[in-house]
Amino acid sequence: MTWQRTILSLLLLLNTGIALVILNTAWQRRRAQEAVLPFCWMVLAVAIWSFTGAMELMVDQLSQKILWSKLSYFGIASLPVLWLLFALEYSQFSILPKRWRQIFYGSLWIIPVITLLLALSNEWHGLIWREISPVQTQTGMLVRYEHGMWFWIFMIYGYVALMVGTIILIFGAARFSPEYRQQTIYLLVGAAIPWIANIAYLSGLTTNIVIDLTPIAFSLTCAIYAFQVFRFHLFSLVPVAHDSIVKGMKDGILVLDLQARVLYINPAAEKILKTGDVLGKTIDGDTIDWPAISRDPAAGFHKVFELQQDDQTRCYLDFHASPLYDHHAHLTGQIIVMTDITNRKDEQDRFRSIIGATPDGILVIDPAGRINMSNAYAERMLGYLSDGLNLQPLNNIIPEYSADSPGWNPPTTHETQAVCQDGRELPIEVTLNQIHTPDGPLILVMLRDIATQKAAEERINQQAVALAAAASAIMITDHDGRITWVNPSFCSTSGYAAEEVIGMKPNILKSGMHDDHFYADLWQTILNGETWHGELTNRRKDGSLFIEEATIAPVRNMKGEITHFISVKQDITQRKELEELRDEFMQTIVHDLRNPLTSILFALDMIKDQPDALRLPPEMAMMIAISRDNSWRMLGMVNAMLDMSKLESGLMPLQRESITLAELVEQSFRFQSQLAARRELLLLNDVPYDLPIVYADRTLISRVLQNLIDNAIKYAPQGSNITIRACVEPPQQAIQVSIHDDGPGIPAELRSQLFQKFSSEKSARGGTGLGLAYCRLAIEAHKGKIWVECEEGQGTTFLFTLPIQAKKETQRSNPI
Repeated sequence: MTWQRTILSLLLLLNTGIALVILNTAWQRRRAQEAVLPFCWMVLAVAIWSFTGAMELMVDQLSQKILWSKLSYFGIASLPVLWLLFALEYSQFSILPKRWRQIFYGSLWIIPVITLLLALSNEWHGLIWREISPVQTQTGMLVRYEHGMWFWIFMIYGYVALMVGTIILIFGAARFSPEYRQQTIYLLVGAAIPWIANIAYLSGLTTNIVIDLTPIAFSLTCAIYAFQVFRFHLFSLVPVAHDSIVKGMKDGILVLDLQARVLYINPAAEKILKTGDVLGKTIDGDTIDWPAISRDPAAGFHKVFELQQDDQTRCYLDFHASPLYDHHAHLTGQIIVMTDITNRKDEQDRFRSIIGATPDGILVIDPAGRINMSNAYAERMLGYLSDGLNLQPLNNIIPEYSADSPGWNPPTTHETQAVCQDGRELPIEVTLNQIHTPDGPLILVMLRDIATQKAAEERINQQAVALAAAASAIMITDHDGRITWVNPSFCSTSGYAAEEVIGMKPNILKSGMHDDHFYADLWQTILNGETWHGELTNRRKDGSLFIEEATIAPVRNMKGEITHFISVKQDITQRKELEELRDEFMQTIVHDLRNPLTSILFALDMIKDQPDALRLPPEMAMMIAISRDNSWRMLGMVNAMLDMSKLESGLMPLQRESITLAELVEQSFRFQSQLAARRELLLLNDVPYDLPIVYADRTLISRVLQNLIDNAIKYAPQGSNITIRACVEPPQQAIQVSIHDDGPGIPAELRSQLFQKFSSEKSARGGTGLGLAYCRLAIEAHKGKIWVECEEGQGTTFLFTLPIQAKKETQRSNPI
């Protein structure tokens, strides 16, 4: 192979390399526009044609040259169609619907495919090359091709496709902006060079040259395209025809001359106005004020019109009319842009409805800081009439507001004062947020009246100060029993600092002086929503014991659920020590009195039983009887005081057992039957035998019944009834017992002290004044309650409750 052929081959290979580089660069931009894909295939076809041309020059055998010529048709047959497709897409030329356009594009490939198949099978028919002859030259063997019939058919088809594509590009360039127009000219020049070479080769103008110069001419094409790609960034921007932009706009475009005749109307405007063919005509209508629009074209116009559609719905159009000038700055007409803002108006109406229903004050602020929308709640809050806030500067309402202050840049929240219409200041919480609307950014201001909240906070602060200053120890725990707050009195009493006990459980004060049953009962009471009252022996931080009188109550939320417990306690250690001294003193006195009284009674009984007792003077016998009765009464009082002292101090253990209440009442009636018979009183037992079993101390409850029955016998009128009833008290946790008599009742001034020691109605029948106090202590020892109900002159009813409990209660864990 001579040096001339070598240079030509290298030039074609270089051309192939440049084409592949362009292909790679363009392929990366294939999503920029539809024209990039056919351009890439077109450059690939050029690369194939150049490469096969180089290989044909490099080989020396005829059969190999023919083979490479056949393979070159993969590029040759594709190029005309790819050029046409590229021109159609690049110029955005389309007169067919998408479905038919795809069918048309497919039909363009019929002749190129046939041509390729005929070239590959030319030996059988000679339709592409009717004669192939080798030519010996100074540069070596070349091949002369005599073309057949189908080749010329394909060439005509190819030139037509080339010409149509070129014309489409030329017309497209006329519609493009100048920068895209220059880009199109480079594309046309680059495409024309190889086709000029091809025409020269086929027409015989290069009779002395056997080599087809078309692939070599593509070297110049590739150089031009490379310059386009790397210098002007071909396909980086999408060329769009001006009329395509206007036709594709959703906004209506209408161009009028100075006589208000229609020079241009785009499809969107035709759809909005429902006009028809109006070019060259003057538009008029009843809804749109066309005379106002066309009266002064140089002044421009802006207005929103409301139109009624055929389906009776309404739409809103935003009209912008602007003057139109020619290149000499002479007024030639006006261009009208109409935008369908129905959806925007609907959104605004919905927005107004939403802010109107919001339970907070809403203001919408424009960029100038003026109020352009407010809801009714804000107007009522600030004392303004409807729309009275509109166009007012926001800092007239909120003096602290300043758009220039970074602290007020949305989003932000402040507590401040608002100035009402009448000049009063209102505490408010103001929240600013920026919202984006088609009209630009606005500020949404939410106002919340916090006057009530501030007053509540003030009350809470006062209560907190009062709790902190209270002399009683106060502790608050959560539902799980963990301490959340204590006051200073708690700290001084327990010796613990607040930070030491927060988060801990109250059992850090546990002394071990109470059994598990005690704490289980406490925990069950407060979990049931009841208030627990009692005494606790606790241990200070230094290990010393102290006694507290405590009240523990549950705290409920708005749903009625228990969330916390509050405990109010008083240190009664000193009081308990004084009570112990009193009890010891009382027991000493009682014991010191019992022995002499027992001796006196023994002596009086012996005197009474002497045979000579009947011979005593009546006055002496009466004195002995009085002394004996009073001694027995005093002994009963001493025994009662001793029992009460034991109950108060907790030294009398309860001997609990299963008791049928009806049987116990019957037994008590038997003990009192003779006394009742003397006064002709009828004892009625209305206690059902099917009541739940009571687990209690039989002796104490029997004595309570006897005391209450005895009290009723004393005060019931002769011949009346004394009735005992019992029932289950809701919610099925206790039995309520009542003892009713028809006596005169108890004066109101005595009822509050009735169950205290030494408190009894003075009566000729006498009494120690300890019976009812004993009943109270005995019932309270069983965790029950006792009270009296009466109306003066209507009889008296004493009532008490006894809890229903099993013999063995299931113990549970508790946080207290």
